[in-house]
Amino acid sequence: MKRIFALLLFAAVLSGCAGESLGAQPPAESSRLTVYTSLPEEVYAPLVLEFEDRTGIWTEVETGTAPDLMDRCADGRCDVLLGCEADLLESAAGEFLTLPGNGETLDPMCPPSDTVAPVGLRSLVLIYNSRLIRQNFPTGLHSLLEEAWQGQIAFADPANSDFSRTALAVLRLEMGETAISRFAGNLSWLLPDTRSVIESVASGSFCLALVPEDAALRAVAEGASLTVIYPSEGVYRIAQAAAVPASAPHPDNAAAFLGFLQGEDAQRYSQEKSFLDPVLESLGRRAENEVFFDTAAAGKAQTSLMELWRAGWEEMP
Repeated sequence: MKRIFALLLFAAVLSGCAGESLGAQPPAESSRLTVYTSLPEEVYAPLVLEFEDRTGIWTEVETGTAPDLMDRCADGRCDVLLGCEADLLESAAGEFLTLPGNGETLDPMCPPSDTVAPVGLRSLVLIYNSRLIRQNFPTGLHSLLEEAWQGQIAFADPANSDFSRTALAVLRLEMGETAISRFAGNLSWLLPDTRSVIESVASGSFCLALVPEDAALRAVAEGASLTVIYPSEGVYRIAQAAAVPASAPHPDNAAAFLGFLQGEDAQRYSQEKSFLDPVLESLGRRAENEVFFDTAAAGKAQTSLMELWRAGWEEMP
């Protein structure tokens, strides 16, 4: 479990962050919140601190991989499961509480749901190392199936990475079920997470990868030498989301936290600092050739997707 104490300079983007962090002694049970998240600390910590300052709700954070947190979130302690890809959350939609609307009009690329709240939109993009690739550049999702890139594609283990599951779902949508085994055949080994994927391409350990745009842009902003390509087949818009387990001990505080995350201040901050596209229509940007991703359908197909993946991966020599 991780308790966040550090004071961050959040007031430049979000208004009203003038107070100090809550004291070390936890308040009454009615003023507590427990968040399980797979997000990097630099993404979630400023938002949690601002929420605490605005509401006085003592917020504890536990981190882990999205699939692991999904398995643990019904433990009677978790109030909010934050940062998972929406299709993973939709695969267990019946285990979450129905959420009230936030009163704002959401971007049309946000999938409709009664139990899964989008908190950011991310585009699927290709990245490659321009020092290693100087000709025959990858152009789209189909490039990931070309024999020329065998052993040179970075990919995180779908058992640990919800984004990898989403990527596989997109490949199946675009190129059919056989795309899963063909893609698996182009891989040499699996990495633990998306951060490792991006770092391995930037370092030259691998040549290219399919990653979320926001993570790639954060890496570029930090100095990584990467070229970002928007797939020729279309730019799939994926919702990063949150949900409240049915067993949440503080559902009212959880609803307040989700309302804060979907509010204009937090959305602007995430856009400017984390490169996530806002879920509010009033703040959104239109990507060229963007494609809506049906997370509810993808969630229902998660079991068959993972069966296809395991079969394809196990067939590798």
